[in-house]
Amino acid sequence: MVSPRSSSIYAQTKKEDDLPPAYTCTLFKMDYIHVKKELDNSTTQSKDRSWRKLYVELQGTLLSMYHRQGDATPLTQHSMQNADSGLAPEYSKYPHVLRLRLQTGEQFLLRARSCIEMVSWIEHFQASNNISIDLDRRKMPRFLTLPRSTHHSGLATVSVNVGNKTVVSVCRTSMYQQPDRRPSFRTLRDRNLP
Repeated sequence: MVSPRSSSIYAQTKKEDDLPPAYTCTLFKMDYIHVKKELDNSTTQSKDRSWRKLYVELQGTLLSMYHRQGDATPLTQHSMQNADSGLAPEYSKYPHVLRLRLQTGEQFLLRARSCIEMVSWIEHFQASNNISIDLDRRKMPRFLTLPRSTHHSGLATVSVNVGNKTVVSVCRTSMYQQPDRRPSFRTLRDRNLP
């Protein structure tokens, strides 16, 4: 026979075990980036297709765009569920441009400052999309690969899977490739910096 006292302990233990684990968002990226809205929905071209410098914040599966950092209300917010992101190789006016297609049909071009930053945004967008879908319906995640370049070429290739195609882009890895003169990933690796 089970005493009333032991059954109440069992009930308390069972309630504690039913609780989900604590959640902390580990996917977070934010920065100023140039954004151009291409499509308002899957069939309508955007009326204002100019480049705008916006503060873009990706937190978990929520993408928010602001005029400035610290603004209380975003200009727009989007779910990353079923979003598609990758290089925009056919867009040749500016370098380091990526395309983001949302489930609603909206489509954006985002212009990064460097190849490394562009790849970082693509990785974060794809990770956000990968965690936004229910585990039972989720496809295998797509991964970016960054092969090591040869020592004398000064170039690195970036392979990005876009749907069922693989797009390859070549990036310069010299110290002075950008106006802000930031060292690239190859330069830092060669100098053995921490």
